[in-house]
Amino acid sequence: FEYRAVVSTTAAIAYGSYSIYFYVTGVTDATATDVKQDAVSISKGVDIANSAAATGLGDYIVDADPSSSVTTTLTAKATWTVSYSLYLNNESATSQSFNLSADTDGAGGAFPAGWTIVFKDTSGSTITSSGGVAADATYTYSAEVTTPAGTTDATYPIYFYADGVTVSAASDVKQDALTIDSGLSDNIIDLASSTTATGFGSLGVDAHPDTTVTTTEYIEPGNTAIFNLYAINEGGSSKVFDLDAYANTALDSLPAGWTVVFKDGGGTVITSTPSISVGTTFSFTAEVTSPAAVTELLLPVFFRISPSTGSGGWNTNFVQVAVQVGQLADVAIVKTVDDTAPQEGDTIVYTLTLTNN
Repeated sequence: FEYRAVVSTTAAIAYGSYSIYFYVTGVTDATATDVKQDAVSISKGVDIANSAAATGLGDYIVDADPSSSVTTTLTAKATWTVSYSLYLNNESATSQSFNLSADTDGAGGAFPAGWTIVFKDTSGSTITSSGGVAADATYTYSAEVTTPAGTTDATYPIYFYADGVTVSAASDVKQDALTIDSGLSDNIIDLASSTTATGFGSLGVDAHPDTTVTTTEYIEPGNTAIFNLYAINEGGSSKVFDLDAYANTALDSLPAGWTVVFKDGGGTVITSTPSISVGTTFSFTAEVTSPAAVTELLLPVFFRISPSTGSGGWNTNFVQVAVQVGQLADVAIVKTVDDTAPQEGDTIVYTLTLTNN
């Protein structure tokens, strides 16, 4: 005898996995009985996080960035604009759009007067919804938060929402925060791997945060990777900055045998920038050389720019890159022909020689 058990849920069911025990008991013989265990997982149908690598993003039974705690806290002065990176994964079974919104308390609380929250796609266009996102696909966007002059120094929670258009039950919320600190200096230096990075030249926005790798270069052992770097003075006065490189933002040294050399646009080795005037960008390179003994390795490198003489309220900024060391393909193909002046009807033989260098 074959039968089915249809299990339904309500909106009140909590997110997670549930065991279900199915029983069968004899009508005329109550001792004839059996039980089996199955399970059902309740998914929100969508998950949002600050990182594409967040644990649980794309796993429908794990909430990647739970709203019960703050994932990312940014710090700014009043009137600055900060940008939160957001990744939306459609964990439902159907392609659909998601409406995007935010509040102050996870329950619809309005932001104070003068605050603005603007969602943008990866091209910088303002959006209010994700557009169609295929099942199991991830949509990348950002939220730019601007506060008005006079905003009181404090830490303000911000809850970001994604609500399904086709399947309204597909909904998620995450919690971030913004700390307003009037003591921050307006003297800001920003270091990035590209002048087109979002926020490059915008006061209060870190164009290339050190939490993500901006550029990866591939080299063979003993060779040199060259990275283009750009420092822009977003402050109110000219300043000279020191340059160095580390294995992380805790200032641990790179592994033994690795070297980093900074050079200006003319190829001269430098350890600091010239005086960078207000609003000006200084372009330079960093040459990272690996030891010859390295076989296979992916090494993160953190370039740092810091005020040269006295902070004067200036910040220190990092940019993270990576060097992939390994044996790269190096082959040569030579083609020869046995008859360079063939006549009609002749047979021509081409010889291809492949050399592994």
